[in-house]
Amino acid sequence: MFEIPPFKIDFNVYVPILKKFYRILAADNINKILGWNAAQAVFQRGSIDVIAPAANTGYQPVAELNPSEDELLQITGMGITSPDITFQVKQPSGVDRFGTPAQAIGELDGLDSPTATPRLLHFFYVVANKQPSFQLTNRSTAKFIRPQLYITGFRYKWEQLETQPGEGKYQIVHIGGIQ
Repeated sequence: MFEIPPFKIDFNVYVPILKKFYRILAADNINKILGWNAAQAVFQRGSIDVIAPAANTGYQPVAELNPSEDELLQITGMGITSPDITFQVKQPSGVDRFGTPAQAIGELDGLDSPTATPRLLHFFYVVANKQPSFQLTNRSTAKFIRPQLYITGFRYKWEQLETQPGEGKYQIVHIGGIQ
């Protein structure tokens, strides 16, 4: 299976949306299981609500994937528990019409990316206040589905650099769009 390696400690990145350079200080793994909470219209740990036949959640910002200012998230795998659920992602959160900056960055389903073997070839980065929005759609016309999303990746601690590293001494990290 293909694995996406994390950035190395002391590696430099440039984030165009922030117009800043950063140095990676530490890295750890992200392994989250998120469910749907219909009453609060959020994706969160421990939620177990169902999605009705032929219904969807609407795009909802995912607070669990909103890092602090000194963190960068690299989401490397997303799995879905049901082949009847379509999973759509926008980043940053919002509606992508009338020139707003939200971008639809991907769509998966439980056949393309089951929880046992989530697709690792689709990944994206998240910085503070630019978290993704998820929408789940139940394609079944006959059954209620209790979806769970398996999210894997890396959380990095970073510090802003005062000066630009030399040519070839950093990687550009784009926010919005699957890499």
